[in-house]
Amino acid sequence: MKIKKEAKEIWAEYERGRSSKQSVGLYENYKNNENFYIGKQWEGLNAPDLEKPVINVLKRVVSYFIAMIVTDDITVNFTPFERKDGQEMIARILAREVEKSWERGKMKEANRLSVRNAAVDGDACVHYYYDVDAEILRAEVVENIDVFFGNTQSADVQAQPYILFATYKPLDDAKELARKHGADPELLAPDNEQNIMGNNETDNDLVTILTKYWMEKGSVWCQVSAASVVIRKAWDTKYAMYPIAYFSWERVKNSCHGAAAVTGLIPNQVAINRLFSMAIHHIKTMAFPQVIFDQTKVMGNWKSGPGVAMGVIGSPNDAIATGFRVPDMSNQVLLTIDNLIERTMQFMGASDSALGTVRPDNTSAIIAAQKATAMPLEIQRMEYFRFVEDGVRIMVEMMRTDYGPRAVMVDARYVMSAEDIQALASAGIDVPSEIELNFDFGNLDAANMDMNVDIGSSAYWSELSQLQTMDNLFSKGIIQDAILYLEGIPDKYIRNKEKIIAALEARQAAARAQPAQPATPATPQIAPRPPEGVTPPAVF
Repeated sequence: MKIKKEAKEIWAEYERGRSSKQSVGLYENYKNNENFYIGKQWEGLNAPDLEKPVINVLKRVVSYFIAMIVTDDITVNFTPFERKDGQEMIARILAREVEKSWERGKMKEANRLSVRNAAVDGDACVHYYYDVDAEILRAEVVENIDVFFGNTQSADVQAQPYILFATYKPLDDAKELARKHGADPELLAPDNEQNIMGNNETDNDLVTILTKYWMEKGSVWCQVSAASVVIRKAWDTKYAMYPIAYFSWERVKNSCHGAAAVTGLIPNQVAINRLFSMAIHHIKTMAFPQVIFDQTKVMGNWKSGPGVAMGVIGSPNDAIATGFRVPDMSNQVLLTIDNLIERTMQFMGASDSALGTVRPDNTSAIIAAQKATAMPLEIQRMEYFRFVEDGVRIMVEMMRTDYGPRAVMVDARYVMSAEDIQALASAGIDVPSEIELNFDFGNLDAANMDMNVDIGSSAYWSELSQLQTMDNLFSKGIIQDAILYLEGIPDKYIRNKEKIIAALEARQAAARAQPAQPATPATPQIAPRPPEGVTPPAVF
């Protein structure tokens, strides 16, 4: 496939991608789903006299979904497939660097927002990039309406011929970006169109910036452009995979876009709000008694209020008015509302026990019901773990390309030999727990392929499960070596773990260095002969 690199050609691909999304109703679903999730559920209704209550069932259930998937803190564990020299040390270095990037680059926040986007909009997309100034990896969340795949029939990111995504910058920022990369900033102008959310981009002074990735000669290339100008010419990123992670809430066959959790249930939400609105209107108009009066006897309009004089025609002793009360509203209305709410939440997979709205009379039964309710979310949870794992592999690939040699802290036992540890211990010098090492991340070519990446909670790898398993193995005597036991414990649960292991290794090395003492033969004990005439006692 010939890759188009001219600014107008890339803009044409962008327009064609927008038309494709428009044809499948993505923009309309995006706007409706976002409005219903945040509570704007009466958008566009012209009924000033009608109450507009919002019983936001969708937000509560979707919030429950998000909490169930991302409540567990994400932990990455690298395991070498082959126990070669240095592989275990590389695994520890990668795990530490990924955790550091997650904290400094706020990638955990990006992952949580991605789950929210997948549940509400159908898809989640994260773009990873290297911040040259801060020398760290970062992640930005891209809306599914702003990412365009070269093959719209497939959701496989790494199999795409090209990937295009749009960002929107103020005109001054876009011109500054053009100056930075040697492009003519005067060729940039605000886009003369409205975006899908109804905001006028011309008034907002925004410029659409298109970033395009494609594969060429075994590596990923990138180019940045606008409608009529190339802001940054194509360059080789030297990445072996696209720096984009993507997942859908529900996969749709032959489509790169998935189905959101709320799309098919918006009619249920509309029915709930409408029934509740009509119930309120009935109460307002019919709950209080109405006064009915004889217009032939009352002069003018009826005047209510204490002490108000009213003139009548004829004898005031005759009946002038009476009270009238309409029949009460049928109880089926409220029952229908409750039933509709309950069934909507039930079919979405959120029961009362899962949401904690039942009395805890039987705790065991409630816990069992919560676990059973959470089972349908395992598919989304596994897909989320796959999404995070893809992101971790992208980060390792970017470390290989962008980091180069840099100082890292490694366990002392990976660098120092047992003899060195013994020498320091014999000299009374504390063995350091960690040592600074100049590590070249450019040597991660083989390591990235030979590492098994395990992502957080019990479905994959859990630190607490690992700790409990190691305790059981050690207490039952299956593992008798203290060093082997400590190596299997996650670092954060034992302070100065490396120093303890180094001390144990020094003790074992010292014990092996001592010459073995010959065992002293035991002196045989000869029982005294009994006196004559005395029978010795029988021995059983």
